Amino acid sequence: MCNETNKTGYKTISVRDAVGTVLSHDITQIIPGKSKTAVFKRGHIIRQEDIPVLESCGKNNLFILDLDDKTIHEDDAALRISEMAVGEGLSWSSPSEGKSDMTADAAGILKVNVEALMKINSLGDISFATRKSTIPVKQGEKVAGTRIIPLTIDASRLDRVADIIKESGPVVSILPYKNLKVAAVVTGSEIMTGKIEDRFDDFIGQKIRDYEAELISKDNAPDNADIIAEKILEAKAAGAEIILLTGGLSIDADDVTRQGVRKSGTTIELYGTPVLPGAMFLMGNLDGIVVLGLPACVFHSHITLFDLVFPRVLAGEKISPEEIYALGHGGLCLNCPTCVFPNCSFGR
Repeated sequence: MCNETNKTGYKTISVRDAVGTVLSHDITQIIPGKSKTAVFKRGHIIRQEDIPVLESCGKNNLFILDLDDKTIHEDDAALRISEMAVGEGLSWSSPSEGKSDMTADAAGILKVNVEALMKINSLGDISFATRKSTIPVKQGEKVAGTRIIPLTIDASRLDRVADIIKESGPVVSILPYKNLKVAAVVTGSEIMTGKIEDRFDDFIGQKIRDYEAELISKDNAPDNADIIAEKILEAKAAGAEIILLTGGLSIDADDVTRQGVRKSGTTIELYGTPVLPGAMFLMGNLDGIVVLGLPACVFHSHITLFDLVFPRVLAGEKISPEEIYALGHGGLCLNCPTCVFPNCSFGR
């Protein structure tokens, strides 16, 4: 059989004529419903006994590379894109099956430059996929992957990727969590008198520990605006960088938490949101200290608006009211029997 040379830097050869040649890319075998595996890696020298395996993978012809300095192989292209695109807190993998993955070096908030990502994918022949921006990720989690579509690509295309990143900055990066000091004020006369059990530690306290933040104090306050204000100012004096208040944020006559927040000198930046659960959420600022008022739903719903906001605050992000309003699109939690947050539509 005659070999056909391709103008993009490789030629086609029949597998029957390929014994002794070197594979130019990974060969993937797909068994429907069972596996997707690279049965042969790039650089493998083809043997006679490999031919039936190749044919079972649907490979009757193979590419033999003949590259010049202006043509980039898929593995090298994926590696170069990853190296250029990642910012702080990320590592990238050696290519496998033409793809390089990017993973988080530390827990934090994933930040994606969506505009730059769009420009790169719009160049054509490049695939760059990420998880959604602003989601919390754990150390070692995969956040992005990239590859080129053809086996090779012209070097000038990667130069254009470099120009985009030079102008925009990293495409993906991680904002690590900061070891911020958190103080809590649990409001409610029913809790102060012992009529209702204080479950703060089981719900909110556990989440604070999960993010490795430091809970420096937790005080109880009755439904009294002056006392609530006093507790907030005590937390400030103790060095709190985030102050959490629970309860007393609804419209009942005894719900005076907002009054207490105002009396403390806190500027209320937001009260009421288009997120369910989390509608009665409050966000404020007390001389640079973030004040968050948490509605009662945090004690009975596994995931609420608190889980969208708190990790970002721990990473040092300033969240605007407009960003909270925008969460109305995607702000309905379905309370799934098996929760997979943040890998779901809530807050996305």
